[in-house]
Amino acid sequence: MNKQTSVVVIFVLLLFLKATAFADGIDKNYLQLPLSQRIDTLLAISDYLISGNPDSSLLYSSAAIDLLKNTSDERVTSAYKLSADAWYYLNDFEKAINCYEASADAALKSFGRNSLEYASRINDVGYCYYVIGIYDMALSHYHNALEILEDIGAYDEYITTISNIGTVHFNNGSYEKAIKYYEETLEYDIAEGHDYEASVTENNIGKVYQAWGKHAPALEHFKNSLDYAVQTEDKALEAIRLSNLGMLYLDMGKSDMALSMLNRALYLDSLRNNELKVAIRKSELSRIFAGSKDYENAINLSCDALKFFKKAGISESVVIVYIDLGRYYKSLGEFEKSAENYKKGAREAVRITSNKMLMDAYNGLSELFQLYGDYKQAFMYQRQADSLNKLLFNEQSYKQLANFEIKYHTRETELENVLLKNEIEKRRIRVILLSIGVLSLIIIIGLLIRVNTLNRRSLKQQLQVAEYEKAEKERERAHYEDKVFAEKQINRLQREKYDTEIAHKNQLLVNSTVGLVQKNDVLSQLKEKVKSLPSDDHTKEIFELIRDNIDQDQNWKKFRVEFTSIHPRFFDNLTAKFPDLSDNNIQLCAYLRINLSSKEVANLMSISVSSVNKNRQRLRKKLQLEAETNLSEFLATLD
Repeated sequence: MNKQTSVVVIFVLLLFLKATAFADGIDKNYLQLPLSQRIDTLLAISDYLISGNPDSSLLYSSAAIDLLKNTSDERVTSAYKLSADAWYYLNDFEKAINCYEASADAALKSFGRNSLEYASRINDVGYCYYVIGIYDMALSHYHNALEILEDIGAYDEYITTISNIGTVHFNNGSYEKAIKYYEETLEYDIAEGHDYEASVTENNIGKVYQAWGKHAPALEHFKNSLDYAVQTEDKALEAIRLSNLGMLYLDMGKSDMALSMLNRALYLDSLRNNELKVAIRKSELSRIFAGSKDYENAINLSCDALKFFKKAGISESVVIVYIDLGRYYKSLGEFEKSAENYKKGAREAVRITSNKMLMDAYNGLSELFQLYGDYKQAFMYQRQADSLNKLLFNEQSYKQLANFEIKYHTRETELENVLLKNEIEKRRIRVILLSIGVLSLIIIIGLLIRVNTLNRRSLKQQLQVAEYEKAEKERERAHYEDKVFAEKQINRLQREKYDTEIAHKNQLLVNSTVGLVQKNDVLSQLKEKVKSLPSDDHTKEIFELIRDNIDQDQNWKKFRVEFTSIHPRFFDNLTAKFPDLSDNNIQLCAYLRINLSSKEVANLMSISVSSVNKNRQRLRKKLQLEAETNLSEFLATLD
């Protein structure tokens, strides 16, 4: 069979096997081909099916591996690689890693260490470790591949690996290292005149700086990325870069610039009739309008985007828009519409089994019901959200435990098969003994020795099983300890986030209160000026207006409402522990809790600074504080 005929046969088999699929193995017609062509056919079909039907692709590549076992055929590298790709698409990364490593071993034997095939497989293993978040293993494999690629002069692959290392560092929070590797990538892209790649790398650097909270360099690199995108004349790429710039401007509080960038991106996507991108841009624009409290435009844009996402069946985006709408209606005070959209988002999240989005919807409902005083519903949704949060954290652990369980049951089945074979052998021996009748004493002794040997082997296997089970339990115990440690770390981070938010709100309250002090001070001075003017109806009217605006009681009531929204338990705890405190004592405690100076407190309470200091001393006595105890720090414990 010549080469052209072989190609035709393989193509026909591809169509035939694709149409019939495998039921109980490879179709019988395939077996008529010579062995080498069978292997080529299996590999070609597996490659054809890999992205659309990974299960079937895995069946073909596994059949090819079976035919290539115990051979030196270099095609075993491709067979294992296709199986690894299939496992990757099926989200079984442990098996994908095993197959990529098998492909790397085969490449090492067939092509040697300094080969592109071997380096590529090492890179694939590194990428799998990156996807499942084991960053140290990912970096180890990437650096091993990097050394080989540098030795063989594969510069494009070398730079790609450098960029991948930067991405690992970025996701691991090592921003300085990420920028170092991205900058090396950018230098190569610029030198080679690769505008598209340079735009991607500039964008990556911008994202690192944005995550780092350094807006100025992030803005510079995002603009450079946009310039390169314009040079490529790729309008889709240009729209994406404009969108990234817009979201950065939104982070910086520059709503007008953010709106301008996203409108330009929307225009470009509209010109290309890219309905998906148009819907995404409208969803992004809605958040900008919401940030500017223009909820009407935000809702209209979200509804437009929602129509397309529903029509296109993009369920994840549908959930996101429902949650956005719930938030917008909540800000407008429309409780029923807000609850309706949150619940729609929750139902859609349940349908697509997205625990992360379902948790966001439940958090939104909890906040909504809490805002409207329905604390029972608020508590119910918050408890469901907390349960989902724990479930999300443990999902990866459950997958690993499931893999361990599969391994254990597989090993258990193998041991059962061995024991069954031993039992069958014993029965065969007994049948032979009964059939023969009378055998010589030597044969009987020989059979007894054989049985004894089998029994010792069985006992040894049972001991091995016991050791394996003991090791499994030890690994489970270590995993549990890691889980407990991780939960403690999460609780610590949540507490730090809470403390930061409280400090920020306190600062806003201080700024507001200081402004009030300054206003009262100016009005007091103006009041004295008016007193010195000739008395008439106008001056009396001005004097009363000033007096009304420096009303201490109204100022205190407004301050107390804002203070209670930040420290809801402060006044209750204070009065419960110290019921003898006067109203002035309580007022002074609140001002000191947010660290106002004596002068600022004096202006707010319309007393002298010396009176404030005396009141502080009397307050310390009522609170029964030791001399070395800091008053402000003590008050902070009452939250």
